[in-house]
Amino acid sequence: MTPDDTHSPPPGYRASEPRGPFSRVSGPFYDRPVETGAARGFRVLPQHCNALGIAHGGLLLTFADELLARAATRATDARALTFRLQADFVSMAREGDWIDGVAYVTRLTEKEAFVEGRLIAGERTVLCASGVFKLMQGRKIRAAQRRSDTSSEDSV
Repeated sequence: MTPDDTHSPPPGYRASEPRGPFSRVSGPFYDRPVETGAARGFRVLPQHCNALGIAHGGLLLTFADELLARAATRATDARALTFRLQADFVSMAREGDWIDGVAYVTRLTEKEAFVEGRLIAGERTVLCASGVFKLMQGRKIRAAQRRSDTSSEDSV
């Protein structure tokens, strides 16, 4: 890997605007356009690693939390606050790895979004996560919930 590659995302990604002070120090993160859900990525840099040279679990959880919240926000136009986050560490990521994250809403109510996601490094799943997000306000919440209810009924 050349020095220029350390921050370079794969084609199709664009730099994500940090939403707050913590996001500024935990990134840089990159977004990839998708029709539904959310897709983000980042390159594991030295500052992301623990003493063993692998991506720090706290960083992976931070990234997963932001990814899942972004999927909830995109589905509803509402600010999504983490109510519950569960994660399973499946394998490790090392410095230089590109982490690709995908997340999608599995269920909506008027006040909550249920979201699942995965972080992948190459062919390896690094982390699986699910979360419940409180929806603060938004125009699309009811319409999105109706679509979710219809999809559930169709699959029964």
